[in-house]
Amino acid sequence: EALERMVTLYRMGNNNLNPLEIRKELLLAVDLVVHLRRDRAGRRYVADVVELTGVQEHNLAAEALFQAPEPGQTAVCVGIAPRCLQKLQQRLPHAAALWQAARQADGNVSLTPDPASGDPWRR
Repeated sequence: EALERMVTLYRMGNNNLNPLEIRKELLLAVDLVVHLRRDRAGRRYVADVVELTGVQEHNLAAEALFQAPEPGQTAVCVGIAPRCLQKLQQRLPHAAALWQAARQADGNVSLTPDPASGDPWRR
């Protein structure tokens, strides 16, 4: 929904562009989308993380990498390594270790940083 809003805003600034071309540009610029929600107490949590994978039938296609099992719970890995893992590794040196840990733990790796434990990701 947020990405479609970006397409609409982009078109408002430049009416000449085809929405399909705008989606293709977004696909080149955006690798991952982190979806935040609020729980009943108003605290934000990561509901899911998706990777944009292409444009299908004039819509952006995405694949879930992390999903919250239930509303209010932190998203956990679904076991799929992102296609952009190498690019992510260049920006976040611990990214590959996170994906490896998630696969070994059957997805039970939280997206909540825990610097107090010395481990950047709480397990």
